[in-house]
Parts: sequence; structure tokens; C-alpha cells
Amino acid sequence: KTEFFTIYHFKDYLDPLLRSYTQKMLDIEITPNSDLNPSGFLNYLILEQTKFYPNLRIDLKKSRPAILIFLLLCGLLIIIISSLFKKASCFLNIGAIGFTSISLSSIIFMLFQLSCAALFWKLGFLIALFMGGVAIGVFLMNTIKTTGTNLLWEVYLGWMIISLTLLSNLKAIGLSNYAEFIFYLYILLCGLLTGSAYPLLAQSLIENRFKNQDIPVIIYSADLIGAFLGTVACGILLIPFLGIPYSLLVLISLNAIFTLKNLRH
Repeated sequence: KTEFFTIYHFKDYLDPLLRSYTQKMLDIEITPNSDLNPSGFLNYLILEQTKFYPNLRIDLKKSRPAILIFLLLCGLLIIIISSLFKKASCFLNIGAIGFTSISLSSIIFMLFQLSCAALFWKLGFLIALFMGGVAIGVFLMNTIKTTGTNLLWEVYLGWMIISLTLLSNLKAIGLSNYAEFIFYLYILLCGLLTGSAYPLLAQSLIENRFKNQDIPVIIYSADLIGAFLGTVACGILLIPFLGIPYSLLVLISLNAIFTLKNLRH
């Protein structure tokens, strides 16, 4: 017995004329809503925005291309600055670590909720796995003698690979009986890559003649700035406007840029 559905709901749902009428009313130019492309949630946000800020006009059709163009310009700016200013390139590397780390973690959290649910009480375990991965990554990379070599490209390549595998298996993971453990593995790998980058970043700053006492402050502050930008970008622009698949493509593109940039040096 349920109070949510009655026999009349099923009669209306199965009525061929009503289904035909509903089908004709659908706008075929609008892509169907899905969990991976939460256009329904975006439309709800826009509706709320028009209630409280009616003078602020947001055109959804123009917003998506504008966001993509903006991201493309940001990528070109990163390439130009990295080529012209070597010290500025160090700051960009640190910021990119924070940006990628928080962005991919946010996407994994959302996918976990969509596929496994109960994020509200398993979030603590996911964060614990991430932080444990960071600690292990720092320890392992610190034990490797990397003086004179720039291995940051391998970190970015690792992020590119796990983002690509996540993108190519989104539906398969969601339908898997082991989805929860797969996401645990992804968040652990994200933490490992984050932690393994910090010793390499410190070494890069030393090689570029930054003062030793300034290195922890520079890494911590630039990493937090990147994480801040990643949180804002994922929460406001990427996931609501572009959806999860395109958000992963943005991260893949960003890490491809930094892989090539660090591979050259």
C-alpha cells in the first residue's frame, strides 16, 4: 500500500492519447535531462535566481559556449605565461595541482552519490581515503631520488589517465555491483597523485632559487588558491552548465597542457 500512487496515476500514464500528447509537447531541441548532465537542476537554479535577482539575465544557450571559450582562453594564457616566465610557471604548477585535486574529488563525490547514494555518511570515509592517499604519496615520492629530474609530468599524466578511464566507463561503473569500491579506489588514487606532487613542487622551487623558508608558504597558498578556483569552477560553471562528462574533458585537457609543459623542461 502506498499513498504516492493511485490507480488513476497508472491509467493516465498508460493512456495512449495522453502519452502521444505529452510526446508532441516535448521540445526536441532540448537535450534530455540526466544525472550526468543535470540540466533540470540547472534550470531550477536559474528559476531561483530569477526570483531573487530578476535583473540578472542568464541566457543558457549563450552561457555554455561562453564558458568553453573562457576555458580555452585560460588554457592559452597558461601556455603563454609558462613559456615566458619560468618562476610564474612554478606557481601555475602548484595551482593546477590544487585545481585538479579538488575538481576531480568533487566529481567523484557526485558520482558516488548518483551510483551508490548515502554520501552524507560515507563522505567522511571518502575524505579519509583521500587524505591517506596524500600522506602515502608524499612519503613514497620523498623516498625517491628525483634531483635534477622533473617528474611532475608523470603526476599530470596520471590524473589525465584516471580522468579518461572514469569518463569512458561512467555508465559501466554506475551499473556495477562494485561501484562503491571503484570510487574508493579513484579517490585514493587522486590523493596519491596529490601527495606525490608536493615533494616535486618543493624541488622545483629550490631549483628556481626560491628561498627555503618561503617554499612551504608558497606551496600551501598557491595550492589553496587553485583548490578555491577548482571548487568555484566545478560548483558554479562546469558541472551545472556542462555536465559531468564535459567537466572531465576539461580536466583531461588541463592535465594534458601541464603534462606537455613539464615534459619540455
